[in-house]
Amino acid sequence: MVPLAAFIAYARGHLRNLAGDRARGVAEVGAGVAALDTFPIAERARLAPLMAYGNITPGTERGLHALLLAMNGQLAAGAAEGERALTEAESLAARYRRAGSFTDA
Repeated sequence: MVPLAAFIAYARGHLRNLAGDRARGVAEVGAGVAALDTFPIAERARLAPLMAYGNITPGTERGLHALLLAMNGQLAAGAAEGERALTEAESLAARYRRAGSFTDA
């Protein structure tokens, strides 16, 4: 899978969740995050112009997954994913120091 295909899976899951298909949406977001995790942040950064439409900074996708897990009743999994997202956000903030969704963490 290439980074663009991984991001499309992530975005499709987010849209499914917004449309009310929450179980399938959270699963697709999780699959998209797992696929994106296989690429280094520098390679994922090429997606930044596309991701900007959703106010997503490459490397911060895990935060949405944590939120969706919690909203869908998977509280323990959401909390664990949220902790991982915060750890990653701290690392990214130190590296990139610019506006983006990770700065709200």
